[in-house]
Amino acid sequence: MKKSYIIIAVLIIALLAVAFFGDKNETNSFENICSMLLDEVPEPSVSSLGGEWTVTALARAGYDVPDGYFEKYYSNLSAYLKENNGVLHKSRYTEYSRVIIALSAIGASPENVGGYNLLSPLADYEKTVKQGINGAVFALLALDSGNYEIPKNTDATVQATREMYINLIVENQNSDGGFSLKEDSDIDLTAMVLQALSHHREKEDVNTALEKGISALSRMYLSGKAENAESLSQVAMALCELGIDFNDERFVKDGKTIPELVSDCVNSLSLSDGDELLTAEQLLYATVNIERVKNKKKSFYDMSDVEKREFSGSEKNDKSEEKNIEKSETGELKCTLDIRCNTVFDNLSKLEDGKEEFIPEDGIILSEEVEFSKGETAFEILKRVLKEKKIPFEFEKSPTQNAIYIEGINNLYEFDCGELSGWLYSINGKFPEKSIGNYKPQNGDKIEIMYSCDSGEDVGNGK
Repeated sequence: MKKSYIIIAVLIIALLAVAFFGDKNETNSFENICSMLLDEVPEPSVSSLGGEWTVTALARAGYDVPDGYFEKYYSNLSAYLKENNGVLHKSRYTEYSRVIIALSAIGASPENVGGYNLLSPLADYEKTVKQGINGAVFALLALDSGNYEIPKNTDATVQATREMYINLIVENQNSDGGFSLKEDSDIDLTAMVLQALSHHREKEDVNTALEKGISALSRMYLSGKAENAESLSQVAMALCELGIDFNDERFVKDGKTIPELVSDCVNSLSLSDGDELLTAEQLLYATVNIERVKNKKKSFYDMSDVEKREFSGSEKNDKSEEKNIEKSETGELKCTLDIRCNTVFDNLSKLEDGKEEFIPEDGIILSEEVEFSKGETAFEILKRVLKEKKIPFEFEKSPTQNAIYIEGINNLYEFDCGELSGWLYSINGKFPEKSIGNYKPQNGDKIEIMYSCDSGEDVGNGK
């Protein structure tokens, strides 16, 4: 009998441990991904990779970050704003939204960062929605993260309101209930829209849109549209923000719930490839939101529980020295570098006023054979040649792992020819999955930098 009591006592203790700490695998997933990203992003700064999303997720996780970690981010942000006269980006206003979300998460006010009110750009309706409903979605998430009022922006052609952003989103819902930037509904964007609208369910038209959107999201999910960890993460975020039970049959596939699948992805994650950082960040904030919901805390984007803090910006912004590529001892290598924007000719009605002067008559900005050294990346070659030719070039670089985003070449920027326009690159006619900053060409390669007006469809990168 005494032995039976001991066994029962052990079982009770085990059950209490599971109830308190949660599933061991889930705990390991959470701890592992937090630790992994801290190793990858020791110095967070302004960036869509290795920047705000890591900061936001770690803050919402309540993870024990190193002393001064969030202060470093704030200091780097302050320095960046000072260096760029308060401008985060000339045309991509989701940059402001992303930074506002991070500031809300660490308890900092976005209304005065080094003397700049980062809410003001979101008061410019036309510039914010230049990216289509994507701009409106992130603006809502940012504004609602701290329940901020939209300030007056005297420079704006159209003063924005929350209602305007909400209306734009609802009016662009597809007949099947989903959302897209093009024709067919996209699972990622649909999930993101649901996250943004979830905080406005008091509106009848929003409720109707949400019901249709949830049905569409379920159909896409069960039919296999969540093809990767990023899409799965966005679906998980939508369920959390909407308060949908994880066991809801509309989102259980092959007997597995979304939290179980997210945990599987985390456990199989490796950051050996630079392009995995985006996946890791999305999995982290999905994991954080799942844990918050399970522990009956405020959801990821509801930051009304964050304690306000005072931060001081740094006057300095120490830049890392650029890598100096030495010439190969075995002689120079050669590749062809082509930069073109001829797709604009079929989309002149979309082209921003005043941009015609930057479009060459044949659409070719540069086409020539160039020399490069062993070890140079395609980005380093592009940057060096454009500097030599004195061709304007702007880009965004992740502070880790050389993830590069081309913003503008020859004064032609993303979104200058419609909300689906931007720069892409290919090697020998193929579009690599890795960033241009991680690709090292071979002798004789052809590097093509192409301006697309249709998310790559018009340059042969249809998906």
